Amino acid sequence: PSLTEENNLTHLFAKTVSLFPDKVAVICEDQKITFKELDRESTLLAKYLVSKYKIKPNTFVAFFADKNIEMMIALLAILKAGCAFIPIDASCPLDRVNFIVKDGKCDLICVSPEKQTLILDCPQVHVMQRHVE
Repeated sequence: PSLTEENNLTHLFAKTVSLFPDKVAVICEDQKITFKELDRESTLLAKYLVSKYKIKPNTFVAFFADKNIEMMIALLAILKAGCAFIPIDASCPLDRVNFIVKDGKCDLICVSPEKQTLILDCPQVHVMQRHVE
């Protein structure tokens, strides 16, 4: 089947949020986040990324971080902003990471705090930090 507005990931996620808002969406070690929280945080981050970094739909955003809740929030935010994400394995050698970012013509890279000083070939770097209320 072809991709339509009704079967893209952000639409399917929104439907799941409406059906199960208080159910746990992601568990990572000792952290949990519900569908409603994941939706809210990813929407806020998407708006922030568009506002601060001026990313536009159909541009590429790289992602270089360990697997955690912040990663899920950022991935959804990138999709909600209308962008495509380029995942980069957190264990990749630095020269490979910078090659992927440059070759992919990424407008932005989202990184975990411990990796922010490693990125050389991207004009904009967003450091992911979750602010739990």
